[in-house]
Amino acid sequence: MATFAIKCPHCFRDNTSFTVAGIVPTQRHDGRANMETFATCNACHRGVCATIVADGPAHLADLPGALDNYPHLTVGEWLPKVPEPDIPDHLPSTVLQAFMEAEKLRIAGFRGPAGNAYRRALEAGLKEVDAGLAGSLYARIETLKQRGQLTTSMCAFAHRIRTLGNGASHETPSVEDDEIDDLAQFTKLFLLYQFTLPAMLPVE
Repeated sequence: MATFAIKCPHCFRDNTSFTVAGIVPTQRHDGRANMETFATCNACHRGVCATIVADGPAHLADLPGALDNYPHLTVGEWLPKVPEPDIPDHLPSTVLQAFMEAEKLRIAGFRGPAGNAYRRALEAGLKEVDAGLAGSLYARIETLKQRGQLTTSMCAFAHRIRTLGNGASHETPSVEDDEIDDLAQFTKLFLLYQFTLPAMLPVE
């Protein structure tokens, strides 16, 4: 069977080898051939798929070696794609650094460290609101709410991030993927409302 190398969207190994495991060929009206192709990562054994178009009748089972050795083949995009960090615009540098780290850790499957990093992104965001804040994270959130520097909704987002982040940092019991996904979403919403949307409004 044919092989190729890409970054695996499942185990995230760079330039890892995949082996074509299944093909469904279909003929086109222009004389070319579509091959709906499924391949598996040789490291984690999970799969990707793509449409490969041949200039004439062909079958990957008859083509040993690397796909890029055959110029008459056009390989479509392999799916699923490698996930990328989803970063809001207009974040202060300290907030951006913490949130980017959190996203990379979450994508790579390091749930506990990701939870810590999302919590740090919140703390960095609160410092941008008031650099002189002191006390526990709970106290800092409540202080900003009492001063009117955080709305009730924003305060609720911040406390949700705080509690989810605390749970992730302790990992007792172990943190589930959906909990980290919730933490990522709450943190992103907080940063969007606190930094991204205000920066998009015209200055009067």
